Amino acid sequence: MRLIDKISAKKLKDLYWQRKMSSPEISKAYHCFPEAIRDLLRKYGIRIRTKSKARRLFYNINVPKKELKKLYLEKKISSVEIARKFKCSTGLIGNRLKEYKIPIRTIQEALSLSNTPKYPRDNFSGNLEEKSYLIGFRRGDLYARQARSRTITIFMSSSKESQFKLFENLFSRYGHI
Repeated sequence: MRLIDKISAKKLKDLYWQRKMSSPEISKAYHCFPEAIRDLLRKYGIRIRTKSKARRLFYNINVPKKELKKLYLEKKISSVEIARKFKCSTGLIGNRLKEYKIPIRTIQEALSLSNTPKYPRDNFSGNLEEKSYLIGFRRGDLYARQARSRTITIFMSSSKESQFKLFENLFSRYGHI
């Protein structure tokens, strides 16, 4: 009688689900092929792990709820960066967020966190006189467009040095010239 024929459904379930052994590990212990173990699992009606669960066990990827919550909600770290930290896929992080019922960011929240400017910026001062001057200057001599969610690009076409200096003085405090 082969060793594999001696495995009961209870024993196999214990090895596979409680002890978290893989089918190749069980097959080594019973001197058979992993396929034979998987066939036996099916025969006994024991649910086979998904590839992602098997991978997590094999690579010992554990993403604790408390730590994920802290990184994602408190420190505002992106799921891509969290995945890098845990050496796993972003899909696994997304699944854990759903599984742990951690609220997923809206697109606007994610963009505002990921759209970090290359150069330092300041918000508009709120001075109405300055605002009216900037609007007038823009309507007469400038072209403006929204490049990203938090970026406005302003163009000027002039060969006059004084015009360039004025542009630089007006806009340099708000971003890169």
